[in-house]
Amino acid sequence: MSTFVSLGMMCGPTIGGVLVAAYPWESIFLINVPVGVVAFVVGLKTLPRDVAPAERQRLDIAGALLIAPALFAAFYALTNLANGADPAMIALLALGVALFAVFVAVEKRAASPLVRLDVFRNGLFSLNLITMFLCFAVVGGTELLLPFYLQDACGMPSNVAGLALTAIPLAMAVAGPVAGALSDRIGCALPCLVGLAVYAAGIALVGGLTQTASLALVVGLMAFMAAGTGLFQSPNNSLVMGSVDREHLGFAGSLVSLVRYMGMSAGVTGGTTLLYGRMSALAGYEVSAYVPGQPELFLAGFSFAFYVFAALVLAGAVFTVAGMVLKRRRR
Repeated sequence: MSTFVSLGMMCGPTIGGVLVAAYPWESIFLINVPVGVVAFVVGLKTLPRDVAPAERQRLDIAGALLIAPALFAAFYALTNLANGADPAMIALLALGVALFAVFVAVEKRAASPLVRLDVFRNGLFSLNLITMFLCFAVVGGTELLLPFYLQDACGMPSNVAGLALTAIPLAMAVAGPVAGALSDRIGCALPCLVGLAVYAAGIALVGGLTQTASLALVVGLMAFMAAGTGLFQSPNNSLVMGSVDREHLGFAGSLVSLVRYMGMSAGVTGGTTLLYGRMSALAGYEVSAYVPGQPELFLAGFSFAFYVFAALVLAGAVFTVAGMVLKRRRR
């Protein structure tokens, strides 16, 4: 799964860069229409049909009606807060949090809850899920800021920058199966920790890149950084899914997807906040974009953001170690 997800991600920057270079920017959205139609048709033919359970549980309608607007409000607000502390977006975020609080209260009393809240009492599950959130927040932040570095600071055309960015998913595609195979043989915790260490080191090295860094060095360090992500993802998935009972696997799998997107959404907001916040502090006035003629200002903000990202990954390593200790105590 990690390999094919990474291969799909590898196509995105390359195709996107070519499209933006040759056509209006709207083309990067329109191309998803035929892709979605083809995927839907193929899915109808290939995805296995569910077998009806002997006893169907009633759908938690109240929970469904609460969780959808709660997630939408929170996601939309977090994404737009990257452009500044807009009062409307802060209010929308507060609304999302309030709806989510009501959702939790409803789920505690529901006969067939949409979300099994008791799963979160499992400390091992929660610790590994927090680690996943932190790392995907970093993934979102780094992958947002890197194109700005390549195109604004280094002056690369969009198609060249897109091609350079394929180093990230390509390294993930190679490292993912290796980590999965190692996890099956020696357990998940050690590969997960090694991946986090490599990822943190790679982020710090990329954060130290200069405007005059060679393309080979930039691509090599991005690949090294991404290899850490690939080494981390497979064992972390196993740690999360392996810490719940079989009857909770469906919910755990859906939660994994949700946490990934929540982390990346938070990373987009956090990354731009760190970048422009640092640039504004150094410039002495509010900065919300690359300042032409002052690459050193951007690089200072870029380095600051990446060093914070590296610290978050190391915090994830601490949570992983805590999970290892908790697992040993349970034996």
